[in-house]
Amino acid sequence: MGHDNSKPVNERIHIGVVEDDPAGIQALIESLPNYPAHDANELQWMDKRGRTPLTVAAKRGHLKCANVLLQGGADINFMNRLPETMGTALHEAIHEKHERMSELLLISGANPFLANRYMG
Repeated sequence: MGHDNSKPVNERIHIGVVEDDPAGIQALIESLPNYPAHDANELQWMDKRGRTPLTVAAKRGHLKCANVLLQGGADINFMNRLPETMGTALHEAIHEKHERMSELLLISGANPFLANRYMG
């Protein structure tokens, strides 16, 4: 994983997901203050498109990254807020036809009844 330590940890976690680096993500989560009782909001950092690390992992089918994020406390039902991504990680996984990711999210407690607010 890129080691640009000038970026905040939450942004580096997001980069780790893009690069499909579950070990790097785990190390970053463990570096959070008060780990393991850290503030899970650190895992809800949104990129310019309003996507969290978990929704990016779901969209790309990065199962190991998603599992690390879920174990770290990522909000499985977090609803992205920007117009082009107003859905959850489960919406992304289903949209991309990532069956195993969809199963992981459902088994981990994703709510299949949340409405995807993006209808475009």
